[in-house]
Amino acid sequence: MVTDHLGGPRSTEALAVAGVEALLPTRRTVLRAAGSLGLVGAISTHGGRLLAPVRSGPSPEGEAVINTYKVFDGHRVVAPFGFPDTTTYGQTVTIPAGWSAITKVTFYMTGRAEQSQKLVVRGEIYGWNGVHATTSIAESEKQSIAFDNEDFNEVKLKFSNALVEVGEQYVVFASIDPEYKEAVGDYTVSWGAVDGGSYNGGGLVFQNNAGKESDWTSTAWTPVPNFDAAVKIFMSA
Repeated sequence: MVTDHLGGPRSTEALAVAGVEALLPTRRTVLRAAGSLGLVGAISTHGGRLLAPVRSGPSPEGEAVINTYKVFDGHRVVAPFGFPDTTTYGQTVTIPAGWSAITKVTFYMTGRAEQSQKLVVRGEIYGWNGVHATTSIAESEKQSIAFDNEDFNEVKLKFSNALVEVGEQYVVFASIDPEYKEAVGDYTVSWGAVDGGSYNGGGLVFQNNAGKESDWTSTAWTPVPNFDAAVKIFMSA
């Protein structure tokens, strides 16, 4: 299920009718350095007052090959992602010419955890047939999420030997399904999102699979009309 920022349920049909504005929080967000979980960057809320961004040096991986985060306005979200129901969110992508492997994917998530709450997520890369995932390409190490702030936090998912083919479609996603039983409390977060016209090679998709990994490759995923994930995808040639 996708909900608006007030917690009300939103069907994908309602999203298509309501458009992006239905999911806009009223708060204003700006960039700052992260202060929790060893994250490199975050977007902080400051009641509408703009602060100067904290600038960091160039990434050792170079520039992201697919980068919708550059047009993220700090407002648009899709939610909820987490425990117990909507456990899998992702972005379908098409591999551009000149690249042969995905090395890292960064998603942006927000949601303060109450005491002891946590999610344990993994990043996944699978083939995509337009309906559901197909063959597993790579999986990241697991990591715990329990944000102690109301910022948009970077969640970096690193991959080894994630070989891909130019022109083919894949789904890159985060899921708590592999470690579903390690979640503590009914904890969910929101994902940063951008207008669906920002990227033409795919779209935002999700599953309500409550820990059932086999659904990834056997059950149709639900697209979120008019949305892409705010994401950076790094590749190697």
